[in-house]
Amino acid sequence: MGGNSIPDVPLRFTFNVKRRYNSGMGILWGLIAAANWGFADFCARFISIKIGNFRSFLYMQLVGLLGLSLWLLIQPPPAWDGFYILLGLGLGLTNSLAGLAFYRAFEVGLLSVVSPIAASYGVISLVLGLLSGQSISPSEIGGLLLTIFGVVLASTPLSLSFGPRAGPGRGVGFALLASLFFGITFWGLGYVTPRLGGVLPVWEARLIAPLVVLALALPAGQSLRPPTRQAWPLVVVVGVFDSGAYILYNIGLESAQSGIVAVISSLFSAVTVVLARLFLKEKLAANQWPGLGLIFLGVGLVSARF
Repeated sequence: MGGNSIPDVPLRFTFNVKRRYNSGMGILWGLIAAANWGFADFCARFISIKIGNFRSFLYMQLVGLLGLSLWLLIQPPPAWDGFYILLGLGLGLTNSLAGLAFYRAFEVGLLSVVSPIAASYGVISLVLGLLSGQSISPSEIGGLLLTIFGVVLASTPLSLSFGPRAGPGRGVGFALLASLFFGITFWGLGYVTPRLGGVLPVWEARLIAPLVVLALALPAGQSLRPPTRQAWPLVVVVGVFDSGAYILYNIGLESAQSGIVAVISSLFSAVTVVLARLFLKEKLAANQWPGLGLIFLGVGLVSARF
């Protein structure tokens, strides 16, 4: 009797440790992805204002497409499943619509307003994940809620001064649209990435993006001429860091559920605020400091998983 019960304890303990380790690695990759997105969006704000959202989005996507094409020639994807290839192209469409809306929000709105609204895509991905049958522990629910609230609090100063180009409502509609399409995209990547690997779905998104831009920009009379020589370095930086963030996000999906990684990656908005404070000397409002504290507490609870 005693011999039958002894092995069960270490086996269960090993399983729990492995599950927590895997979840922790997914959270870590989500955090690194958030850092990359936060830096890319910090740079993208300047490009969008300078050359417009269509041109910014188009050329940074082409930078990513070129780099990822070279990578896939060297390291082919693990599989070419036809159904998931088509699903990946569909997610490329939703991601392109989200990106265009996001860059438009950058162009016409205030960064401190539109960024946290777009970052709420994690809630949509989480809800879609729960509706599709993903399980989540009480600590993860509490941690995700604290993280979401912390992102909004840290990224939105309570006292805002609006310049002549932007008002409190400008860009909000585009940011909400971006949040919706980003939420669908990142939830769907949880199904596509295990079949196609971490790089191929990102390459598909970069492949479909120029077609979406052409379809929307040309009827609207938007110029798509190449950026100026001065703008190209930032375009390349944004293209590299944005594509890299998607790959890091997909790596995180190998260890944690899409809803969790999506919410963690939405911390990019807080990263952008910190960068603005460090390099642009923008001051953090009183509510932003506790917001950052809630983010760290929320990440800790998600990692605990009890």
